[in-house]
Amino acid sequence: MLMDDTKSHKQEELYSTRRVENLTDGVFAIAMTLLVLNLNVPRLLGAITDENLWKALVADSTNFFSFTLSFVILGIMWSIHMRQFEAIERVDRRATTLNTLRLFLVVLIPFTTSLNAEYGNLLLAQMFYPINLFLLALITYLQGLYASNHHSFYRKYDKHSVEVGQARSLVFVLATALVCVLVVFVGNMAFFALFLIPVIGWIVGKNMQRDK
Repeated sequence: MLMDDTKSHKQEELYSTRRVENLTDGVFAIAMTLLVLNLNVPRLLGAITDENLWKALVADSTNFFSFTLSFVILGIMWSIHMRQFEAIERVDRRATTLNTLRLFLVVLIPFTTSLNAEYGNLLLAQMFYPINLFLLALITYLQGLYASNHHSFYRKYDKHSVEVGQARSLVFVLATALVCVLVVFVGNMAFFALFLIPVIGWIVGKNMQRDK
C-alpha cells in the first residue's frame, strides 16, 4: 500500500512538456526577433549616392556581424532544445526550473549582443556576451544531463541518441568557454570560432553514429 502511494506521488510530480515547449519556442522566437532592432537604416547627409550608402553599411558591419552571430547561436540552441524534447514527454519541477533558467539566459542575448556591438572596444562589454553564451550552453547541457538520468521523462529512452545529443551540447560548452578566454587576447575576432560549432557538432555526431 505504501509503495503504491509512493508511485502515485511520483507520478503526480511529472508534467506534460506541452506548455514548457510552447513557452520555450515563444521566448526563442521573440529573442531572435529582437536582435534585428540592433540594425538601423543608415541616415545619410549631403549627397546621397550608392557609394555613400555602401560606406555607411560597411561602417555598421559590426552590428550586422553581431546580429548574424547571435541569430545563428540562438538557432542552434533552439535546435538542441527541439531535439531534447522530441523524445521527452514529461518533466518534473527541477527540469522546468532548469528550463526557466535557460530562458532567462536566452532573453539576455539581445542585450549582451547590443552591449558588445555598441562598446566592442571595451573588454568588459566583450566579456558579457561570451559569458552569456557560455552559461546558456552550460545550462542546456546540464538540462539534457538531468533528463538523461530520468528515463521516466522519455517516450522511449534511446541511450545512443541521448549520448549523441549530449556530446553535441558539450561541444557548444567547450567552444564558448574557449571564446571567453580568446576574447581577452584577440577581442571580437574570437567570436568567429563560434561559427565552427555546427561543423564540429556534426562531425562528432557522425563519428558516434559510425561507432554505434
